[in-house]
Amino acid sequence: MSYKTLQWVHQLLFVCTFVLTAMLSCACDAQESKTSPDPKFVQIRDLADRNGFKEVKVTDEQITLKSPWTRLEFYKYSRKAALNGTTIWLNAATLVSDGKWAITRADYDKTIMPILRPFEYLAEFGYKTIVLDPGHGGQDSGGIGPGTLLEKNIALEISRSVRKGLEEMGYQVHLTRNSDKFIELEERCAIAGRLNADLFVSIHCNAGANVHAEGVETYSLSIPSYPSTNDGGKRKSNAAANLGNKHDNANVALGHAVQKSIVSKSGRADRGLRRARFVVLRDAPCPATLVECGFLSNAVEAKLLQNQAFVERISHALVIGIDDYIGQVRKAHLIAAEGE
Repeated sequence: MSYKTLQWVHQLLFVCTFVLTAMLSCACDAQESKTSPDPKFVQIRDLADRNGFKEVKVTDEQITLKSPWTRLEFYKYSRKAALNGTTIWLNAATLVSDGKWAITRADYDKTIMPILRPFEYLAEFGYKTIVLDPGHGGQDSGGIGPGTLLEKNIALEISRSVRKGLEEMGYQVHLTRNSDKFIELEERCAIAGRLNADLFVSIHCNAGANVHAEGVETYSLSIPSYPSTNDGGKRKSNAAANLGNKHDNANVALGHAVQKSIVSKSGRADRGLRRARFVVLRDAPCPATLVECGFLSNAVEAKLLQNQAFVERISHALVIGIDDYIGQVRKAHLIAAEGE
């Protein structure tokens, strides 16, 4: 099913849900109906009420939820959303019917809530062993920039710098490669498994035909039955779950922490937290994310990625993002212990 078809089905289901709910409500004389269908959508105003957003502002094209600490924005018929200014791409577009805005239940459960309240979802996950995965290597140079600028070299440089920063904070850190060595994608995940990794971060740079494309983006594994962010409806949605989907809540919490940090500290454009079925995410034995640190095909960013100060800034941002995620895992453990 293409993305456009999936979106049309969601719209139809949304309208039918409201009609059916109203009919059941009248028929049951305000009593709870045992035959009420499992809801496929969550109204955004309900999301606001459940999560302490006291202010809800609606325009023709946008709905904004505000609390003293948080600003959450959704856009009409769009997969794009934003939390405190950091872009998040939903699995499906928002829906609007009769003035009521909604997102899919899947996005409420698997995107918004694990990012909005990560400490409520992470008690089962660890944080002691980190595996960093410098992309490409050996005969696989990855993206190519001006002159001898190769993605594989920048990814390794950033990964080494991130490892140093995390080790200084007391974490146990491993690299899938520490030299210009080719490693199969499946083996990178296998390395993480052998090391009993608690989280896995794959580090890359972007490149493309559009020389004006710029910015940083981070990926979490796509969830079953929904397309990856960049598919644009070209491929059928994959209904099957992958190994990495066992960690869906932690995947998106980790990805958002990394994207938020790298955007705020790099000064580069925010391309958002996205979804993809990359092998290193699909087969990861632990929570995992993949970060693209800029475009080698963009003259400005290619120059920055050759600048040691900028590389250190990107590396520091990754360290802070990973540490922020781990802070939420630790908080989740404390909350779980207090509840025992």
